[in-house]
Amino acid sequence: MSIEFGFGTNSECLKLFDKKSNTYEISKIKGIEGTVKQVAITTTVAAVLTHQGEVYNLKAPKPVKFDCPPMTMMSGAWKTIILLSSDNNIYTYGDNSYGQLGQGTKKVYGCPQIVPYFTKIECKAVYSAYFNCFVTDIEGNLYGMGLNNSYDLIYDQTSDQSLPVVCDIKNVERIYTGSGARHAVAKLKDGKYYFFGQSSSSQFGVKRSNSKTPFFSPFLNDHADEIKDITMSYDHTSVLFKNGCVYSAGTPRDSGATGTDNGFKKLSFFNSETNRAHAIYAGYHYTVVLTDEGNLYQFGSQVTSSFEVEPKMKNEMGDYKKITNIGELPLPSRIYCGYNFSLFFINEVSEISESFLELYKSGKFTNTKLMERFNVHKHFVEKRLGCTIEEINQKLASVEYDKIEILIDWVYSDNTALSFKLKDILPIFNIQFPIKNTLQNDLVKLFKDEDSKDFSILVKDDVGSEEDDEEDESYEEIPVHKSILVARSGLFREMFENISSSDNKVKDYSGKTIDSLEVFIEFLYKNTIELSADHDPQLVVEELEDAAEFYQLNDHIHFQSQLNKIKKTFNL
Repeated sequence: MSIEFGFGTNSECLKLFDKKSNTYEISKIKGIEGTVKQVAITTTVAAVLTHQGEVYNLKAPKPVKFDCPPMTMMSGAWKTIILLSSDNNIYTYGDNSYGQLGQGTKKVYGCPQIVPYFTKIECKAVYSAYFNCFVTDIEGNLYGMGLNNSYDLIYDQTSDQSLPVVCDIKNVERIYTGSGARHAVAKLKDGKYYFFGQSSSSQFGVKRSNSKTPFFSPFLNDHADEIKDITMSYDHTSVLFKNGCVYSAGTPRDSGATGTDNGFKKLSFFNSETNRAHAIYAGYHYTVVLTDEGNLYQFGSQVTSSFEVEPKMKNEMGDYKKITNIGELPLPSRIYCGYNFSLFFINEVSEISESFLELYKSGKFTNTKLMERFNVHKHFVEKRLGCTIEEINQKLASVEYDKIEILIDWVYSDNTALSFKLKDILPIFNIQFPIKNTLQNDLVKLFKDEDSKDFSILVKDDVGSEEDDEEDESYEEIPVHKSILVARSGLFREMFENISSSDNKVKDYSGKTIDSLEVFIEFLYKNTIELSADHDPQLVVEELEDAAEFYQLNDHIHFQSQLNKIKKTFNL
């Protein structure tokens, strides 16, 4: 995944891109090692988090890598960045005018600093909004810091909080925020939706004064099963439904909308028939809608001249414009909107697919003839496309060569940006358009498919014994798919280069117990570590750490993050 495009009012970011005439050409930022996982954009700070856990400050003449622990999640708002590390700590940096860094002061920090308050809390996710930072934990608590004069933190005071406080809402699954918004939506574990924060422009869908009490949203809860995403800018809230329709509430500044009408309005321009919305994003006073056809539309305040637009058109939220000066735009999987107009288009793939991209590119395990690539990883490909190799060959018999190559790219990469290039052939495999990240779910299904496993790891029964006579040794087998081992383990990839393709068994020499190795193999498919009541947590965790090193696991950052969660759960 790479940053391929960016523009807006963040001048330091803009220097990293090429601008020809008045069209921003697609270009890649150089100087970032690894693959991009997230981008956070503010008015003065922009950062990139890679799948390898590294954090880069996007500043000309080239990105600068921070010296900090590996990170797993990041969010950015006005001038502030908040991060979650792989060892479950919270880090912040940037502007601290309202204490939003949670350090107990209003001192500005130019690089990530640990927030001591969270060192003993099992954090789940981080969010940022305007002059606030938020953290959720696995128990459903919500913590906030920063501006609070409109009960932004759902806290029984109206003073700013430079140390984290526990917000007055429980059982939180996640929250929805915006980089320029002073209101947010909390989704609880029971599926209910609540607004909190400022509501001066009817952003909640009703006229309501600021209150420390979360507001139960009739609209969001009546349509809970239909909601795909929620975004908020300073003065309005937008909701994307799964059918491609968009609803919005509030009064976008400079939009041409009049008054502060109550209720969410359906934007008739975006509908499930002719102009289906694929994704929505929001900045300070604006919302961007990406359609299934790859077009971008914007409504709300145009705070910079970076965009050229078609003549203004009207919708239920006032004026909206089609953005026209971005060159040829492939469907991106993610657009990151900052406080002002700074957008980055990302060719996005899921975390686990990084391993399978390497498998796809490896000359030893693929073939230059397109259809033979499918045959090499038969069970993996069959699970991805939902039919047998023979059926796949028949379905693709009349499909153009370049389309087949794109399809193979998606099978391994899980890259949703390929949706439009595959639009014509997706129906052949009963795959819904636009395509979604399904690789992880397919791997879980593959793990459960015992009949298709084509390889076994032989684990010695009496691990730790001093018996050296191999003739007297007995082994238990762990069935697995060879393609999974090759994709996820550097050692197995090397190993398969030196053994016959007809060999379907190999002895384990890691010296670990079968219980630990079974957990390790399950992780290769599911990307999560799961222990049962029969496991000895202390032993399994110790052996998993060794096994990951021995087998050269290629997603060590995420694996370590999973181990840290197990350690906290069992107080290890």
